[in-house]
Amino acid sequence: MKIVKRILIVIASLIVIAFMLPKTSKLERSIVIHAPADTIFAQINSFQNWVNWNPWQNKDTTMRISYYGPLAGVGATQQFKGESGYGKLSIVESVPNSYIIFTLQFEDMTPQNGVYNLEDEGNGNTKLIFSMDISAGNNPVLRYMNFIMKWMMQKDFETALNNIKTVTEQK
Repeated sequence: MKIVKRILIVIASLIVIAFMLPKTSKLERSIVIHAPADTIFAQINSFQNWVNWNPWQNKDTTMRISYYGPLAGVGATQQFKGESGYGKLSIVESVPNSYIIFTLQFEDMTPQNGVYNLEDEGNGNTKLIFSMDISAGNNPVLRYMNFIMKWMMQKDFETALNNIKTVTEQK
């Protein structure tokens, strides 16, 4: 009987802790690139260019990608399907040489918003900021997952930014 009571206390504690975790979190990384904003913008504003630097495509070699809508800018859409699942990216806002906002939706999950923002640093340098808001709502399991996903995705954000830096500085 003591074991059952302890298990119930642990489960109750985990649920209480989950509701103390934030509903949303923001992951943000940045890098300074020695390239003009228009060169960087061309890479981020077209999903067909993401193949040049996107670290997630290299992680799943079975991934198949389809493109819909315009080649770049608002309405450009990429659908992907692979070993790790399927999902969709769509550019919902695009201001040349300034920023893009996109949505990312995995399978039946709630869409998440991401932003690539460009800032002029002078001397031919541009700061590229990659951020994503991750929302879990009231789901206690997703709140734990957000905490884990944020920690896991940091490295991928940094890899993506470094890959964009390499690609654009070579142009």
